[in-house]
Amino acid sequence: MNAKSFLQKKNLIIVLALLTPIMGAIIYLLSKGMWFNKVYIPNSLWNDELFYYKQVEAMIDYGHPLGFFGFTESTALHGGFGAWNFTNLLPFVIVGKIFGWNPSTPIVFNIILWMFALVLFVVLIKPDYKQQCLVSGFVISYAVLLRYFFSTTPEAMLAALLFIYCTLVLHYYRSGSVITFVISNILLVGLVSMQGYYAAFGLIMLAILVKKHEITKLVAQIVVLLVAVVVFVAINHYFTAAYFFSIIDFEVFKSPALLFEKFNANRLETIEFMKLAIHGESMRGVWYLAYMLLGIFVIIMLVTKRDLISVSMLLTWIAMLVAMWTLYNASEGSRKLMACTIAGFIMMMVIQKNAIINVISIILICIMCWGSHETFYTDLPVYKEELASRVQSDSLDEVMPLSDSNKWDNTIVWTLTAPFNELYALPSGYGISCCYDDYILSYFNMVQSKYVAVRVGEDTDIFLQQIGCENIANCGEVNIYMIR
Repeated sequence: MNAKSFLQKKNLIIVLALLTPIMGAIIYLLSKGMWFNKVYIPNSLWNDELFYYKQVEAMIDYGHPLGFFGFTESTALHGGFGAWNFTNLLPFVIVGKIFGWNPSTPIVFNIILWMFALVLFVVLIKPDYKQQCLVSGFVISYAVLLRYFFSTTPEAMLAALLFIYCTLVLHYYRSGSVITFVISNILLVGLVSMQGYYAAFGLIMLAILVKKHEITKLVAQIVVLLVAVVVFVAINHYFTAAYFFSIIDFEVFKSPALLFEKFNANRLETIEFMKLAIHGESMRGVWYLAYMLLGIFVIIMLVTKRDLISVSMLLTWIAMLVAMWTLYNASEGSRKLMACTIAGFIMMMVIQKNAIINVISIILICIMCWGSHETFYTDLPVYKEELASRVQSDSLDEVMPLSDSNKWDNTIVWTLTAPFNELYALPSGYGISCCYDDYILSYFNMVQSKYVAVRVGEDTDIFLQQIGCENIANCGEVNIYMIR
């Protein structure tokens, strides 16, 4: 092959990498009978998106929320952030600061980030055309990733960042580049500060350093991992609010019996999820099935290669699963495995180079993901003009002015029976806390938030009317009361 032909083929591979996220997004949209202009994040079924979106908005405009985000008015020890630590928000904040923040921003950001990740993969790892076709095919086959392109939650972003980290690790293994080593560690600290369990991926770099007999770098890597974990623990302790239940449960480690009980209960629940997924009824089960499939291929690689790096990959795979079943739970932990599965499969496609296994994995992933009928995780939020007009209106700014003295005056507590989508219209900077209706009905005198959002006609709505609270706004099916 002459130089010109080689260059043309390399450029073609880069173009394929660039187009993959766009093609995937378009295919997903068309499968739902939609186009980009019909997607509207504020109409999402996922209330997590509301918290992420409004926290990012507040950080862009004011540096931090001016009210409290939480659950049943829980608060962080410092600041007003909610249950998911603020480091997950920072990439969105940076992009929003530069380009502006609106419901389309996270969609564009997610797609461009994945374009960058795939091009970086091509530049550093240099897959051939067939390998890149497999990688692109895998990304498009993992349909739920494409769904998360259209989301303010960080799943697509985390998957891209973890993929980039694994790309850097593989490049360092091949090249020994000091710059790659440094950048990979900076990214690892960022990933671990966002989600502590990503520390498990440091095991692979440790194995590489041991194999290369690079003792100084090995010590540095261990220090970096320890620092990253300490940062994560500190952020979660001081800057996150308690959820309805413990999102990360460290208490189980105080009792071996309790640890085993939780591990076994989550193992059994995972099996039930996977059974449902076989019939297309559980996306949680799909996430687990895909992860188990990855585990099988990692074991096959270990049996064939029998080296330390393969051992570290298997240990990483096991550590992630154990973390989901002990620190978290089978339900919450399921989607957190998505990023690991995606990064793992793509790396396997260039390390293992077994065409049959790679094609089989793509076919199975495609059948599982595209065959899922659980609409909660697969449907896109559809643009609704009435909702959009209320969200874009500044009418709430007039009746809910921001306070400089009391953060609770900049906080609204919303009952879970009320549609949360209307709360995207809240003034920037406002904190949002959600609660069950009983909290308002039974503990009204303890409510600290100045404002309460309830569903029209519900018991809480009638209760607030009866005790004389001022109804300051009606947003579709939601009434907003000022209670003091």
